[in-house]
Formats: sequence, C-alpha cells, structure tokens
Amino acid sequence: MTTITSSATARRAVHPPMTTPACPVTHAEPQILLVDDHTVVREALAQVLLAAFPGARVAHAASGFEALQHLRARRPDVVVTDLTMPEMNGLQLTQRLCREHPGLGVVVLSMHDEHHYALRAYRAGARAYLSKDEPGARLVDAVRQVLAGGSYVTPEVAELLTRRMAMAPAREADRREGLLERLSDEEIELLRRLSAGEASADIAAAMHRSPKTVARYKTAMLDKLGLPSTAALIRFGIEQGLDAGRVARAQPVAPTTSAGPGGD
Repeated sequence: MTTITSSATARRAVHPPMTTPACPVTHAEPQILLVDDHTVVREALAQVLLAAFPGARVAHAASGFEALQHLRARRPDVVVTDLTMPEMNGLQLTQRLCREHPGLGVVVLSMHDEHHYALRAYRAGARAYLSKDEPGARLVDAVRQVLAGGSYVTPEVAELLTRRMAMAPAREADRREGLLERLSDEEIELLRRLSAGEASADIAAAMHRSPKTVARYKTAMLDKLGLPSTAALIRFGIEQGLDAGRVARAQPVAPTTSAGPGGD
C-alpha cells in the first residue's frame, strides 16, 4: 500500500544512512514518490528529503507495480526508485514511467558501484543515477536538479561518459574493420569499385563477370554487412576509405574505339 510521509512523521523515522545537507529550498511543495522494497530505506530517504524540502509530500511504494498504481491516481514531480527490486526492477520501472508519463523525472538509486548500471539507467530515461553510498547532499542536489527540469550526473559517471565518448571512434573503427573481414576478395574488389563511382556494367567487364554475377555479389555483401541497399553499401565503402585514389572506369577495360592512321 502506498503511504504518505510528512515532515512530522519523518522526525519519528530511523536515522538515515546519508548526511542531510543544509541547502536552500528551490521547490516549495514537491510531490515525491519513493520506490523501494525495504521500508527502512524509504523512511530514511524520506527524512533526508523532507529536511531539504520541508513542504514536500512524500509517497511510498514498495514495488514497481505499486508505483504504477500510485501514478494512476496522482502524478508526482519526481520518482526516486531503487534499482534492485523483485518482480519489476528499477530499470524496467523507469522505462515504463518514461514511456507512460513523458516528462516525469526519475532518479535511480543503486547499491551497485558498477557504472555501467548508470549508463543503462540513463538510456532507460532516468535523469539521475546515484549509488546508495553517496552522501545525502548528492541525493538532494539530484532531486533539486530534476525538479528544475534538468538532469544530474555525478563526477564519477561524468568521467565514465567522457571516456566512453573518447573511445567510441576507435571501437567503431574496429567494428567496421571486422565487418570487412567477412567479405571475400572479389567482394572487396567490387565494393572498392562501387565506392569509386564505377557503373555496374563497367565493373562486370573489368572483373570479367556477368552482370548477374555482380548483382549476386552485391546481394551477398548486403546480407553479410546487414545493410539495406546499394546506396548504404557504397556509403559504407566510402567510410572505409575504399574510394581513395578513385578507380578510372576505362583503365581495366579495352578501349571501344581506336585512333585512325592519322589520329593523335
């Protein structure tokens, strides 16, 4: 059952595991929903938040399903949810909340130190991710930021995101190089010529293959690379640098005309 905690009842709650920050209130009467399958954790979090937001109304839900039921009756300004819960975990709940209630601010709390959970939480739509080992000041800062319509990222997660972004080009290059290894030598040659702008008929003549065989090669490459069209195939080849030193169309093909005796 969903319960409501006021500042009066919070004073009788257990002492929180987090330190309570002394911050000015920027949102007078926020509606906050706490979702955790442990009552003692919800009560501790409520005490931290009510100390920072004295006018807040804090509702409690012991499961993801209970949280969804609460939102059918009343939409809070922010939801603070645990990551690890039975039946519906915090990531699943976050996805549903963000899908069914666009614009709702979600803060995910976790006992896991692994930052890849943070990335998954942000992808699910969360606006903040915090470890339960963080001080209460960070929780209040995160809730305040979300209430203001923004997002909150801890310095540790920000560093991780920066590293991931810096490594992304190298990982993408490695992935694409691996895709090229799926192609046969003839398919690589065909891709090189397509990327260089050669017409299919010229490619068939240059490779001494029939147009049907060239078409079959193209189909095989699309399947191997998971690409939808010839245009995408050509774009992939250009991205791989296969159009460098563009192939002259007539170079491998015998000329169709010859100069006469008096010709140049």
